Amino acid sequence: MSTAFTRLIWKEHRAQRQLWFALLLGCVCLYVIMRLQASPWLISLLTSSIFCVFFLVAATAIAFAGEVDDCTVGLLRMLPCRTSTLMTAKLTAIVTGCLELFLAMAALSGVFEVIGLAFPRIWRTESSNVTLADPWLSSFIASMILIFASTLVASLVTKRVISAVGLSAIIGFACLAVCAAVARGAEIVGGFVHERNPFTDFLDSWTWLSFPFFFAIAAALARPWHLGRVPWEWRMPQRVTARPSSRVWRFAPQWSVLLKPVVAWPMSQSRVLATLFWREFRSAVPFAVTWLLIGVAICAGCAFVYSHDYVWPLLFLIVFIHECGQRTMRADQRSGSISLLANIGVSGQSVWLTKTITWFAVMLTVGTLIVLVD
Repeated sequence: MSTAFTRLIWKEHRAQRQLWFALLLGCVCLYVIMRLQASPWLISLLTSSIFCVFFLVAATAIAFAGEVDDCTVGLLRMLPCRTSTLMTAKLTAIVTGCLELFLAMAALSGVFEVIGLAFPRIWRTESSNVTLADPWLSSFIASMILIFASTLVASLVTKRVISAVGLSAIIGFACLAVCAAVARGAEIVGGFVHERNPFTDFLDSWTWLSFPFFFAIAAALARPWHLGRVPWEWRMPQRVTARPSSRVWRFAPQWSVLLKPVVAWPMSQSRVLATLFWREFRSAVPFAVTWLLIGVAICAGCAFVYSHDYVWPLLFLIVFIHECGQRTMRADQRSGSISLLANIGVSGQSVWLTKTITWFAVMLTVGTLIVLVD
């Protein structure tokens, strides 16, 4: 085991530390809530392991898109290590972190069960026939592998963590839509008779056939990502050719004497607030329209899925609310414009008020529409 490999493993575990502890806390809370509702131990443990899927998605997005987002990818590419070493270290850290999360939850569940023996009235268990040999367990593992592979591809071709998560969700939703359409067609034809749901069968087949394809794409993108060729720049710089005939006579020297008194006039508070609101609305409206269309598409997917436990709209709302909160101050902090506003005399209270009102209104409006559509 090389020194570069161990250092990269340590770096990834250090980057995942806060996420790991936060998701472990979520696992514990969900497990305790389910056990207090008399849910069996195995069902509670397996349901809480859904946070392992969240860890796979978030950690994979942080491992590659997070490097570009945090501007640390340049330093990473200067390290004297092979692409195979870099990719192996990152994937090993992600997989081991997921396994550690599940094992830690299993160990804590045993501790809670021992403590629960002292409180038989509230820590009771109902009978259940669920076992580890049920067919749905293999489907769940295959779905985890597919989500991991699709998120890996999405993280390699995007520059933001939230973009990688969103692209992975779109890929997963497309896979579900294809399987649902095929299963619905097979059921309509009438030649499909099986003990299990046709959607589950087609989803299993699609999962086991598609995740090697995504891993092959990730292997092909690993070397270009390490060399800085991906993610691509979609906007090409425009070349402007200056010609003597295209020069325009400017009025700045003549009008500067009249403009100086106008610039020196003090700004009114209403004008400052109007400018700040317009500045936020200019970015909030396209964001709201885009996420509203995505939310409507996700809600429409309920018509193609057989299961009544369609949780994608809930997950969409959680991600949407989180992104609205992030966009409240994230852009100004990254660009440094918050310091510019302070230097020109804009009060911090006005900036905070306009940003909070705008993005809270976006969150409330789009969230209400998605709930009504669902």
